Amino acid sequence: MKARDYPDCPTLSISHLLGKKWVIPVIEEVYFSKHVTFGSVLENIRGITKANANNILKDLHREGFLEKKTYSTNGRKHADYRLSGRGLELRGLIFDIKKIGRELSTNNTVPGCGDIKCSDCPRFSPRV
Repeated sequence: MKARDYPDCPTLSISHLLGKKWVIPVIEEVYFSKHVTFGSVLENIRGITKANANNILKDLHREGFLEKKTYSTNGRKHADYRLSGRGLELRGLIFDIKKIGRELSTNNTVPGCGDIKCSDCPRFSPRV
């Protein structure tokens, strides 16, 4: 199911997208790195598979949260991704979600949670 499968409900649409396992770490990777490649997503987000990274990047680009620039070097195709204006708005929402999570947490010992990407957090250990 895709976010666009909920044309009559924007709340279900965005919650479905944000609820996917790797969406928030990928958005944060792009936000903090300014732009990323497919390879840098694989390298910097431990546990993400090639298929997961590919699907999330495609979904975020299709939904307008990422801008994609393609180019070729030595006959090989490459793509750089960066957050669109809409993606920056989504990152603001993620910051707010992290803030509320810290306020609700009984074990909040990670300083600067909102200022680091999830994949750099010592607590980041997604089940693969």
